Amino acid sequence: MEFKAYDKNSFKEYIENLKVSRSIKLLQLHHTYSPRYRQFTGSNHEKLQQSMKNHHVRSNGWADIGQHFTIFPDGIIMT
Repeated sequence: MEFKAYDKNSFKEYIENLKVSRSIKLLQLHHTYSPRYRQFTGSNHEKLQQSMKNHHVRSNGWADIGQHFTIFPDGIIMT
């Protein structure tokens, strides 16, 4: 699996153990046009995350997905 999903407790543990070599002074939260909320089934986190990555790489020509984290409607956070 390329992506990893966390609930709020496991994400807190992940963040607390993350080694960051610079100061983080700003968080930016964006929404996505696609996929839309109605496409979320509650069990398709990885599929939607992969579709966002595919769009960023194939359509935008980026090397990877544009975000570090995705927060889904059910609160699951995916890296």
